[in-house]
Amino acid sequence: MKIIKKINTSAAIALDSLGREVVVLGKGIGFPPVPYELEDLSVIDRTFYDVDVQHRNVIENIPVEIVQASAGIADLTEEELDTELNPNFPFTLADHLNFAVERLRNGIDLTMAISYDIRYLYPKEFQCAE
Repeated sequence: MKIIKKINTSAAIALDSLGREVVVLGKGIGFPPVPYELEDLSVIDRTFYDVDVQHRNVIENIPVEIVQASAGIADLTEEELDTELNPNFPFTLADHLNFAVERLRNGIDLTMAISYDIRYLYPKEFQCAE
């Protein structure tokens, strides 16, 4: 796999063996000067295909742990709801969660006025989100 662009020290854009662009996550994966050939694929924790440029740029300043948690949430959601989510969803969710974490750290109330409506209108989705 060839790493062609650094996003941050734990994320990069790569080309797979078929020449397709893929976002890869892994400790220190964006650290070496690019481009470079990644020989040890075991350092890759996650891969994401078909991600829009604007969404992959979102993760530049988001901790990799939040991105990985968002990807895990997306996987569970797809399984639980038996659906395929947009490949950009983990990045959008990571941005949302990162902002929520920042608000919590600053003592800002996160009460959602429409949570009852969401619970009523989307019961399966709400249960999955909980």
